[in-house]
Order: sequence, then C-alpha cells, then structure tokens
Amino acid sequence: MTAEPRPLGADDERLLRLVRSRLEAVGARASVERVWETAFSAWVIRVAPEARGAAPIQAWVVEDDVYLGVSESYIELYPLDERAWTWVGAVIDAVILGLIEETGRGSDKYIRLLIDAQPSGFGRLLMPMPWRWRRVRRFAPYDIVAPQS
Repeated sequence: MTAEPRPLGADDERLLRLVRSRLEAVGARASVERVWETAFSAWVIRVAPEARGAAPIQAWVVEDDVYLGVSESYIELYPLDERAWTWVGAVIDAVILGLIEETGRGSDKYIRLLIDAQPSGFGRLLMPMPWRWRRVRRFAPYDIVAPQS
C-alpha cells in the first residue's frame, strides 16, 4: 500500500525556505530537491552537496516533529516550535561548514556537531568510551562560492 502525497503544508514550505536560505547565505554549492517519500508519508527535502566528502542532508516534517537525516544518522526535533526551528538551522549550518563527525553502525550510531562553538551530540552510544578512542568519520565542508559584487 502506498500513501498518496498529502498537500504541502506551511511547515513543509518553511523547511524548504530554511534549507535554501542557509545554503544561499554562505554560497554553498548543492542540489536541492523535494520529493514525496512513501516510507515516511512526508515531503522530503534532499540536499546533495557538490563537494566530495561532504555530508548529504535529508529533512522532513511529520505532524509536530521535524527530522533531519545527516549522512547515515537521524535527528528528531520536537515539538516543532521556534526553538526546534533554531536547531534545524544550526544543524544545517554545521553540516554545510563541515563541523560534523559520525561514529558507530546500526543502533550504535552517533553524530556530533559543533554548534555555536560547543559540541552537540545526537544518537545512541551503546559502549561508553572517550570520543577520541572511537573510529570517527569526518565530513568535508560544502563548496562555497564567493558572492559576486
């Protein structure tokens, strides 16, 4: 059974505007598309960076939650209030600038972002150990184009 695409809502539109504005603010080079994803029953925004080694982003809204897929990790922010929207922008900025690390596999997946000069982590670590002992995947920043004057 496939879910029929629902009409775009105000939060879907706001999410797309936010993603595009963050990319444009720094001149990040990436393709952006919005597609209906039956598995999530949601409109998903996919950001594919041109830079080799940069993390892709997926973002979607379901009811009162916003989800961000960064590389192979997922972040759920709820309730969808102004604080959550601020976090969405901060996560997108960190990914664009390459301030992101990911560790683990499967259910032991964890992502660490540098937001406002402070490490912020999302996910689950099944084995407690210092971060420096973990095998960590680091991501490149997006290609940035200097604004034309």
